[in-house]
This record gives sequence, C-alpha cells and structure tokens, in this order.
Amino acid sequence: MKTVSPVSEVTAPAYSAAENCTNTKGIAIILYLAAYIAVFHLFHRCYRLTPFYHQEITAAVQLIGYCVFGIAGIILFKDLFRTGLREWKAHPLKNLGLLAGFYLLMQGLDLLTATFAYVFGFESINQNNVETAATLFPAAVTFLSLAILGPVTEETVFRFIMVGRAKEKIPAAVCVIVSACCFGAMHMHALTVSELVACLPQFATGLLLAILLLKCRNPTIPVLMHIMNNSIALLPFLLKR
Repeated sequence: MKTVSPVSEVTAPAYSAAENCTNTKGIAIILYLAAYIAVFHLFHRCYRLTPFYHQEITAAVQLIGYCVFGIAGIILFKDLFRTGLREWKAHPLKNLGLLAGFYLLMQGLDLLTATFAYVFGFESINQNNVETAATLFPAAVTFLSLAILGPVTEETVFRFIMVGRAKEKIPAAVCVIVSACCFGAMHMHALTVSELVACLPQFATGLLLAILLLKCRNPTIPVLMHIMNNSIALLPFLLKR
C-alpha cells in the first residue's frame, strides 16, 4: 500500500499558497504602476492638448491622485512599513541618526545641484506648478497630498518597485541609475536643456534614496527623508496664505 508523507501534505499546500500570494502581489504591483503612469503622466499630457484644459483640474487630479496612490502604496508594501516600524522599535537612536545624517547629505547634494542650475539661470517648471497648486486648495489638503502621501507614492514607484522589486531580475546598480533618471525625468515638464539642468537636484535625490533603500535595513527612512524634504519646501508657501 502506497503511503503519503505527512511533510508533503503540509508543505505542498503551503508552498502553493505562498506562490499564489507572490503572483497576486506581482499583478497588483503591475496594475499600480500602470495606473500611476496613466494618471500622473498620460492624463496630464493628453489633457493639456484639449481645448478644455484648466490648471485647477490638473492640480486637483494630482492632489487626489497622490492621496489615493499613497494609501494604496502603504497597503501594497505593508510588509516593508512593518519592517521599518520594527527597526524603529529595536534601534530608535541608530535609525534617528541615519535619518538625520542622510537627510543632511541629501540637502547638501540638493544645494550643490540647485546652485549649479541657478548660476546658469535655469528654473524648473515643476517648482512653479507646485507653488500654483499650493494656492488653489486648502492648506491641510495640499500638505497631506504633496508633503506626505505624495512622497509615499513616489517612494512606492521609484524605490520600492523600481529598485526593491526590480533588483530581483535586474542588477541593482542598473535599477538605481534607471530609477534616479526616471525620478528626475518625472519632474520635467518640457524637453529642454533648462528643464534637464533644473531637475538635477531630483536626480541626485533619487540616486541617494535608491542607494539608501538597498543599504539601510529600515525601508521607512527614505520615505521619511522624502516627507521631510517636501514638508520643509512646502511650508513657507502655505504659511504665506
């Protein structure tokens, strides 16, 4: 009489469940990325070509989009956020030091590249758009969207997906460079030399955050750095209102 190993009875379904979970998350990531491209890139570029274009509608779509995609990103990568919370509980001072140190480094890179752009008289259209959006909606809504959930959305796309997930199939160095280039390009609103140079700070920031995600055991640190950066940049415009 043929017997069945108890181990095989237990592990086979467990393996199947884990495999299904991985496949489901992979599909969810693809859908998330496709929706992000459709809402934040295709919609804006196509809408600008129509006679019905209004900057207020574009800004509203962007703000609402950041809220929806930010929350969805937290749900999609809740395992990374849980890992980050465990790291904060286990090593609070170490993580605080990493956050402060790398944030200062990011500000130094940003200052260096921004000074280079300023010397040559280059100004980013993206900065003007952010300032415009900050005047159209209530301060609390603008802050929640652009300073908190906006960074969560962008870290989900450009770091968690394009680096953390992509490095399973592509060399990590390639993922870092490509994600930084895409992050910089995302802030460009025109194919001009001025826009290219003006977005060098975003490229440098994207490069640093991608490397930090790979080297740091706490995946929430790049997210918090991004939130701090946007918050400090946005607050002066909101306080003037």
